[in-house]
Amino acid sequence: MAGRIRDDDIAVVRERARIDEVVGEFVQLRSAGGGSLKGLCPFHDEK
Repeated sequence: MAGRIRDDDIAVVRERARIDEVVGEFVQLRSAGGGSLKGLCPFHDEK
């Protein structure tokens, strides 16, 4: 299927990089409870 990322490639990326570390480089993350994190949208002027 053209344009679709293979599931194997997605699994490799998930193994090598934690999403919270990547996003945390651009957005301040805070605990959302239950082990979840949240942060403000970097594309809007949110408070």
